[in-house]
Amino acid sequence: MEMRTQEELHGIVIIGGGISGLATALGLHKKGMKSVVLERSETLRNTGAAIAFFHNGWHAFDHLGVGDQLRAKSTLITEMHTKWVHKDGTGDVIPIGEEGLRCVKRSDIVDALADSLPSESIRFGCRIVAVETDPVTSFHAVHLEDGSVMRTKVLIGCDGSNSVVAKTLGLKPPNLFRTQVAQAVTSYPNGHGLSNHFLYLWGDKLLLGRVPIDEKTVYWFVVQEVNPKDFESKEDSRVVRDLTVEALKDCPAEVVEMVKRCRFPYIESDIMLHGTWHSVISVKGQ
Repeated sequence: MEMRTQEELHGIVIIGGGISGLATALGLHKKGMKSVVLERSETLRNTGAAIAFFHNGWHAFDHLGVGDQLRAKSTLITEMHTKWVHKDGTGDVIPIGEEGLRCVKRSDIVDALADSLPSESIRFGCRIVAVETDPVTSFHAVHLEDGSVMRTKVLIGCDGSNSVVAKTLGLKPPNLFRTQVAQAVTSYPNGHGLSNHFLYLWGDKLLLGRVPIDEKTVYWFVVQEVNPKDFESKEDSRVVRDLTVEALKDCPAEVVEMVKRCRFPYIESDIMLHGTWHSVISVKGQ
């Protein structure tokens, strides 16, 4: 018996269930507009470290209705301390302002956004194999791996640097930069004892950033040039951590210890991407 292709019709389909996709869906929901988010993973993708937001970011969270919830899980940062490793640790103290910034774990952001959406808004395990546009109706047909098809008036791409939507639109692929960003969240069960400031530590061909999330957790990142020989090993979080520790050998001991004690699952290593996409088109994510 021949199997029939299952088809659905939606007004708005969003590809990608990360922060950008969920925030877009929630913004539409607040305006009374229904949408469906198609997420490749089987559950919410709570992997990742954290993100620091200034006032404009919190303004957006407030409009989405999750600002107060996320503020309760973050510490207000009102100063930025810039130091140079090879100048005896000297540097500058830069006030951020009364509104300051706050750093939030990515998992907390994803959970807050998803919990604010109707449960039927997010479809998991949706592996997209092709996207087509009807030249007559201008409707978009999203073909999934299970053979089903979703037709939609509006298709929004929030699927990041390897965007299916970007490929469908014929946008140029992103460029790779030889810059590695290792980032993680380090936990201190008894408290980290740091003051509420954002530390920028400049070293030899590297930059370290450190910002408290709350009294017991700290987000940090290290930006450095990438050795092409390390490309194959960058997916191994243990290797990334050890290479980062080696790069920080001239930095203060507390900074090196912070990297050493971070949990492996939270280590990430990314090659910075720069899309040369048309200014009128925006594909969100990453």
